[in-house]
Amino acid sequence: MLLELLLCCVAFFTTVLGLAWPLARRLPLEAAEKLVASASLSLLAVYLVTWVWYLSNLGTAWLWILPVLAIFGLGLGWRTLETTLRTRSVLPLLRGQMLVSAWCLGWLALVATYSGGGWTGDWFEHWERAKFFIERGPPDTVFIGHAAVTARPPLANVVTAAFLAVTRIDFAHYQIFSTLLASVAFLPAALLVRRFARTPGGGGADGGGDRLVAVLTALVLLNPLFVQNATFAWTKLPAAFFSLCGVYFFLSALRAERPLPAASLASSALAAGILAHYSTGPYVVVLALGWMAVSWRRRPEAGWWRATAAAIGIGAGDLDRQANVVPWR
Repeated sequence: MLLELLLCCVAFFTTVLGLAWPLARRLPLEAAEKLVASASLSLLAVYLVTWVWYLSNLGTAWLWILPVLAIFGLGLGWRTLETTLRTRSVLPLLRGQMLVSAWCLGWLALVATYSGGGWTGDWFEHWERAKFFIERGPPDTVFIGHAAVTARPPLANVVTAAFLAVTRIDFAHYQIFSTLLASVAFLPAALLVRRFARTPGGGGADGGGDRLVAVLTALVLLNPLFVQNATFAWTKLPAAFFSLCGVYFFLSALRAERPLPAASLASSALAAGILAHYSTGPYVVVLALGWMAVSWRRRPEAGWWRATAAAIGIGAGDLDRQANVVPWR
């Protein structure tokens, strides 16, 4: 069982870090930013590819294209990846992420049964939703007696379904991939901590940032809310991952001379967040208003208009997908 768990972790992190790496490595970003951008774009890509697969009549074996493409992507950009992994700003993030994921999996191993009062049905509903996408259930399916397919955004369920399809379709593996998916919320949080370390009084960009990431790691490990949300098989922390990515790249776009890459990353992350959980919605509203209020003075710049148009286009695409969440095949 331990070997199987390790293989699941390898499959998950290889796909999450490698699928979008050929694109992320070319972006004008710092090393740690490229790593987080790759994770955000890779998860969105897993969702989109699996969604296309769901609409087709292809067998589950076709979903092996995801880890295969991820391995190919890592191999294609191996030299850049090696340089990135050796960068001082990246190592604390990776060490912290591996520790957080292992910690959450350890707590998951202690779960005998889920309770949670009124939340009791949530874990079962999300498990049923993941199987729904693997088995291509009918659009009029009702979960736990009252929840239609459109009652919840599908991204987290579709992503976990993709990993189940290439490993084993049972609840134990669903728990593992749900916990791994939830645990990556640490990455953008650590990236934000490093950003704050570069501000005046933040302790500098290197040593101070490392110390703050270490403190964040300890706080996450000891935070009952984080551990509970990571081990309970639902979708809130995946949405938090995308929301934090959106906030980080939004802040980067505000100061960037060429805001298009960061603004596109922010918008794609927030779009994915809405597709994971509706709690990302307020972030979209506040950040959209903040973009217009703070950067409006840059409207004479052509780059500002390109970045704004790209962000709106990505957001509009998300709204279209959300409105057509149930395909009538």
